[in-house]
Amino acid sequence: MPLQNCLWWATAPQLKSYGNKPLPAKADVVVIGGGFTGTSAALQLAKGGANVLLLEAKTIGFEASSRNGGQALSCLHHTLIETIHQHGRDLAREMFQAAVRAADVVEHIVSEEGIDCDFVRCGSIEAASRPGHFERLQREQETLREVAGFDVQLLNKSEVQNELGTDFYHGLMVNPRSGSVQPAKFVQGMAMAAERAGADIHEGTRV
Repeated sequence: MPLQNCLWWATAPQLKSYGNKPLPAKADVVVIGGGFTGTSAALQLAKGGANVLLLEAKTIGFEASSRNGGQALSCLHHTLIETIHQHGRDLAREMFQAAVRAADVVEHIVSEEGIDCDFVRCGSIEAASRPGHFERLQREQETLREVAGFDVQLLNKSEVQNELGTDFYHGLMVNPRSGSVQPAKFVQGMAMAAERAGADIHEGTRV
């Protein structure tokens, strides 16, 4: 998909180019890829004093890092109950707490580096389309509180109808800690912060 057809790029300001520069002869660390992982790694390494070279085949954030829903979720892909069954109680707790901290890290980077990316703690919801699904949400709420000390809010069918004006859903689970960002602005902001910290960024450089 061309960048101009992507909502996030179309609504982002004019972006800085990191192309047309000679490559340095050496670096302490070479980071391959200019998405969320690459730009954040380059930022932290450069702030730690390393001579960092970041190489991106296309442009910063060209692929999935700028073509997503911009959700900074404080949860895992699977429920905590499922994760406990797969990995045991202790590791599941650690995995969930790491997911919660991940959203906190996003907020910290945005604040510390002054990145204008529309970050907001908007929360997230999981909707129950069947009665049995809402019962699973109730069990998940209890497990989150008991195992991870994490509180979510449940809304029953009538409460959802009052909030949303529909009787389709049998309930909602509301996670207040999740957030959202404009992902193209966020990844570009991290690249700019990494460069300020001393990282040398090169676009159009395949490895």
